[in-house]
Amino acid sequence: MRLRRGAWRWRHAIAALALAVAASVALGELRPPPPETTSVVAADSALPAGHVIEAGDLREQPLPPEAVPGDVVTDAESVIGRRLAVGLPDGAVLIPGMLAETALATPADEGEVVVTARLADDGSAELARAGARVTLVAPEPDGGGARTVAEDVLVLGVVEPESGGLIGGTERDFTQIYLSSPPDTATVIIGSSAWSPLSVIRGPD
Repeated sequence: MRLRRGAWRWRHAIAALALAVAASVALGELRPPPPETTSVVAADSALPAGHVIEAGDLREQPLPPEAVPGDVVTDAESVIGRRLAVGLPDGAVLIPGMLAETALATPADEGEVVVTARLADDGSAELARAGARVTLVAPEPDGGGARTVAEDVLVLGVVEPESGGLIGGTERDFTQIYLSSPPDTATVIIGSSAWSPLSVIRGPD
């Protein structure tokens, strides 16, 4: 009898609780499922061109399936140790075209290093073919001529211009070459290329 009186006294609270439970169940059934995503590999920070990728450079990033490029990298382990052909901003989705060829990761001779340079025009790009030894020149700051930046450096590979459009992607409207060079010459190439794209002179191979 006492139990019945207690239930009657708390009947409104019990009814409200029952309604709340029923509403929660109904909302759970009506709520649409979470959107489908695909996990891709993206840069975890800004990375420069020529950088050799390490595990800490990458993160998994979920994207809607319709926003995922067809050849996007989905396995981070597959690109560890590879060299970037282009610079990447933080969050850029990685695709194979952003990676340099495997051969570019190795200098030609002991004591040399791999360095990148921007080329000034399509004519220079035609001369800078993989396996060629070239001389690089840069315009003088006052526009009065050109100066030699490096002589007899070996071209390891050429990365053609490309357009952006991917999520987090970039545009690069210049040709970039990879060279095997002595360290002291490499620093001159980097500094000169950062100031202005370089031109190529090629002699007999």
